[in-house]
Amino acid sequence: MNTYLISIKTAIIIFPILAFVMTLPYMFFQYRRYGSINKLRTLIIYSFVLYLTVAYFLIILPLPSFEDVTNLTTPKSQLVPFSFIKDFLENTSLIITNPSTYMIALKEPYLYQVLYNFVLLLPLGIYLHYYFNLNLKRSTFIVFLVSLFFELTQLTGLYFIYPRSYRLFDVDDLLINTLGGIFGYIISPLFTFFLPTREEIDERAYLDGRKVSFLRTLFAFTIDQVVIVLMLILIPYSSLNYLIIYLLYYIVISIITKGYTIGKKVLKMRITNFDGEICSWYQYIFRYSLQVLFIFIIPALLSFLITYFYSMNNYILLLLIMIITLIYFGYLFVKLCMKIFNNKLFMYEKMSKTVDFSVIKVDKIDIKNKEDDNIK
Repeated sequence: MNTYLISIKTAIIIFPILAFVMTLPYMFFQYRRYGSINKLRTLIIYSFVLYLTVAYFLIILPLPSFEDVTNLTTPKSQLVPFSFIKDFLENTSLIITNPSTYMIALKEPYLYQVLYNFVLLLPLGIYLHYYFNLNLKRSTFIVFLVSLFFELTQLTGLYFIYPRSYRLFDVDDLLINTLGGIFGYIISPLFTFFLPTREEIDERAYLDGRKVSFLRTLFAFTIDQVVIVLMLILIPYSSLNYLIIYLLYYIVISIITKGYTIGKKVLKMRITNFDGEICSWYQYIFRYSLQVLFIFIIPALLSFLITYFYSMNNYILLLLIMIITLIYFGYLFVKLCMKIFNNKLFMYEKMSKTVDFSVIKVDKIDIKNKEDDNIK
């Protein structure tokens, strides 16, 4: 039992690293597919990854030393089906003709291994049934493949890292793992009856995706910034060159593509007017010029004035500029909070009468009817 606990603790320690690595690809897929990130879906997906991590570490840990593995003389495989029944009868206190031995045998350690193999892939069956909506045939096949992968991992000595296998490849493990997964598939409604269906999760995600969240906008902005940085490799870097490339990139591409940039195209959103219609060309110029003014030029100007008046020992004007700077950045902070939590428009969006608009296409889900139902 202590060995199992060590494996589980190790998986929990490793999981945050896996979660960090998968977060950006996960966000990319969710925003591109649904236009939003559903909290329940995220919990389900990340719990699924944690479960698989725990299961994997349970079958490979603890790792023995190379010397111990080299000196092993135990069999590498057991290919006779149902041998576990014979082994149970031979290695426990069970006497078929003596009922008093039944409970004693069930409490003996040998049974734990059988139960462990049965329970190992039971949650996989639940996930395959509930979230992935697979039928019993496909779920059974996937559970069997996962079990086979685990057994081959053991047979190959952790993919030939070790000179030989340090755990037994057992055909009975394949059988018991698969039966456990099938059982999990069958009983999954007992664990998930209180949860919304996968279809309901998708519908909610599509509804939320019709509004462009701040995080989705920030993700698209980040992609565009990567493109701009790559463009700057071709010319000497300076703040002025950055602003020029910034403006040209956003304005020219938006005019040509009628509201798209590379980041917005990837995340299926575009700049439109308040009615969702294509903007006039001058609106793109106005929008991004104001954006550069509010985000880059004014802060740079305030910073310059602070430095200038400080060098001139003009402390009265220095104090005045510092107060103006604090007020301005406080205003930006408040607007940012309003954008994040209430999806309010930035000042440059209001003044240019432009907004980020989602262009997610919904298949097989009547979002309009869902919205009407929600209103009622």
